[in-house]
Amino acid sequence: MAKSAAAVHEAVIAAGGGGWGAIRWKLQRLAQGLLRGYRVAHCQRSVTGERVAIWRTRAGAHFSGVVTCGSVWHCPICASKVSEGRRQDLQTAVTAWIRAGGEVYLATFTFRHHRGDKLQDIIKAFQAAMRKLTGSGPYRRLLKAAGCVGSVRALEVTHGENGWHPHVHMLIFARPGELEALREIEALWLRALRKQGLDGVVDHAFDVRGGNDAARYVAKYGHEPHKVSEWSAAAEVTKGQQKRARLKGRTPFGLLLDALEGDREAARLFVEYAEVFHGRRQLYWSPGLRERLGLGAEASDAELAEAVVEPDDELVAEVSLEDWGAVLRHNARWELLRVAELYGRDGVERFLARIRGAPGTHQGRFWRRAYYGPGWVELDPEVGRVH
Repeated sequence: MAKSAAAVHEAVIAAGGGGWGAIRWKLQRLAQGLLRGYRVAHCQRSVTGERVAIWRTRAGAHFSGVVTCGSVWHCPICASKVSEGRRQDLQTAVTAWIRAGGEVYLATFTFRHHRGDKLQDIIKAFQAAMRKLTGSGPYRRLLKAAGCVGSVRALEVTHGENGWHPHVHMLIFARPGELEALREIEALWLRALRKQGLDGVVDHAFDVRGGNDAARYVAKYGHEPHKVSEWSAAAEVTKGQQKRARLKGRTPFGLLLDALEGDREAARLFVEYAEVFHGRRQLYWSPGLRERLGLGAEASDAELAEAVVEPDDELVAEVSLEDWGAVLRHNARWELLRVAELYGRDGVERFLARIRGAPGTHQGRFWRRAYYGPGWVELDPEVGRVH
């Protein structure tokens, strides 16, 4: 017997109403409201043509015909895809170096910070200190003596009792058995911090660990907990911007989660972070390392985030722009994907029939990308607006 539209919706909630799939879409919608001037405001929302297609794969369902922002800093949807792509790239690099007889070490750099410090100011000072360190002769000679062929570093930030806490994780590709030698970097790092005016450094401003810890970092990079209760218990080396750093700090998306629960200060902090990290790269590879390890060119964030329609993907349905506006008015993009995944075309049609014309909770506005040129073209005022 065919399910009614109401029964379909209830079944969606029962089958997958919680979990990270739903939460990511809720967090993205909040980020879109907080960051209206950024591309995330259009992500999986504004359209590129006359219809939005829904495709079903073995892994779930996805849209085509919508804009993808590719922002690893602003967008929980794209960040998940981009970080997983980066993780796979890192894993390939680590495996290649270990097979070549080397070892990969995990180094962490940080410094003392205080509540009230502006993120932009301390990030600028922190990066200046990193440049002083990595550009110094003693540092380069130390790495050369350890057989280092290059490194990959990631800038991350959390927010806790002492305000913003920037830190860098660095994977160092060197010879086996060089852990003690690499610990000498600490003195050089403290000197670089003092030269940059970052005095009063706390203990553990620098830490370096052996290959097992580096392997665990890479294995967890790009993954996220599966339950809300696990977020706060995530390990320090899980995906940087998508974890809460233990109980003493929150990552940017942890701030966004608290903002979703009504924390206005968390919302303000997320916007501050978004402005500072906009346009930055997630990972920095030292020159020549990718070529040394036999890797190709690094993919862009946009390339990693874009959903690609494969030959085996099933076209479930095509949604008219009018119905797409209804989906947005009900903030039901994730529910629509779950319906497509679980119930196929008939489920989608019944779901759309249920919400079509019904009062929603949101404005439902969206934009259409012009086929040619960089501009946005205006739709019917009842459907969308020019950007």
